[in-house]
Amino acid sequence: MTETPHTGRTALYFGSFNPPHNGHIAIGRHAVESGYADRVIYVVSPQSPFKSLEELAPETDRLAMLSMAVDECGISGFATVSDMEFSMPRPSYTFDTVKRLKEDNPKAELVLMIGADNVAGFDRWHRAEELKRLLDEILVYPRRGYSDPLPSWCRPMTGAPLFDVSSTELRERLRSQGEVARLLPRSVENYIREKGLYAAHL
Repeated sequence: MTETPHTGRTALYFGSFNPPHNGHIAIGRHAVESGYADRVIYVVSPQSPFKSLEELAPETDRLAMLSMAVDECGISGFATVSDMEFSMPRPSYTFDTVKRLKEDNPKAELVLMIGADNVAGFDRWHRAEELKRLLDEILVYPRRGYSDPLPSWCRPMTGAPLFDVSSTELRERLRSQGEVARLLPRSVENYIREKGLYAAHL
């Protein structure tokens, strides 16, 4: 389901969402409820240039799980899920996607949300300086273990929730039959177990 911004302030949340968890939902909710954006688009990246394909669940499953999470958690009124990168060259580069969104919606105000763990390496992103110029703002949400002062080209998302478990840790818990009920929407957990993703089974 490809979704593009219209007018207004749109926050773009890129990720593998492998799997999508309550932290992803909480950040999107905070962006709108705290006035950082009018709406959120979750962009599912089929292949990040910084990540191995080994651990990735099929992109169609990640898209389905994220759509379920958005519906179950009651944010579908302001949040949508996009598969636009599925039809673009791989690996997926944020610059290329934002450029296409900007061309399709020249009046849209585009805001990129990134984790604090991405700030230090941002200048190594593909065409990073051009990406900064394309965007109206770059917002940074907190990540465990990252508390350094932010550079001038980005702004902290004050009051944003800090989710204490990463997708990597969630996959480990699923593999070892660990507790995930408080960390994943119920529909996502059920989908993972029914499909046997990340070697997790019912």
